[in-house]
Amino acid sequence: MGSRIFQRVMDGARLVVVDPRRTFLARHADVHLRPRPGTNVAVFNGLAHVLVREGLVDEAFLAASTSGYEELSGLLHDYPPDRVARISGVPADDLVRAAVVYGQALAPAIFYGLGVTEHRHGTDGVRTLSNLALLRGAVGPGIGGGVNPLRGQNNVQGASDMGALPDLLPGYQKSWTLRRVPGAPRPGRPMCRRSLAFGSRRCLRPPVPGR
Repeated sequence: MGSRIFQRVMDGARLVVVDPRRTFLARHADVHLRPRPGTNVAVFNGLAHVLVREGLVDEAFLAASTSGYEELSGLLHDYPPDRVARISGVPADDLVRAAVVYGQALAPAIFYGLGVTEHRHGTDGVRTLSNLALLRGAVGPGIGGGVNPLRGQNNVQGASDMGALPDLLPGYQKSWTLRRVPGAPRPGRPMCRRSLAFGSRRCLRPPVPGR
């Protein structure tokens, strides 16, 4: 994937890299943000702050397809570039430049790897990146590049979405029911299921009524 991103940059695409390290892609980026480790959420909120402040959000998309924009705006008020610079070490001017590059892109796309998802604040990191895409209206067919998590195995995200996880149905719907089914294990007895997609075996304990 890195080589494909690099090729797009060579073809004229603009690139923002957020990474404390000076990687190969970072050397070819239009803007390279190097936050202190552990401050990426503040940086992402700072980027969102600039998008809102500079009017680089898709108001029509937000009104039609999202909720909670006012609450998010209130949160972002606490992340102006100067404060984010003090938290993360990223120069305020670089933060603004990066936000403008993303905000002016015709088809903005976000790619991130396991460094985001497996971080201590990984959930917050993914949410803030999703907020950036939603603010730009870059979610949905034909609208933009969306948010693209690069997982550790081939299509583990898609397999999980489609129900390959042993305890969930497609769309992450819960598979447990409190109705007793003839021949089903008694509540509290471990239930083992095999995930053929990954060759893994997990023992899951169904919920016990009243507990």
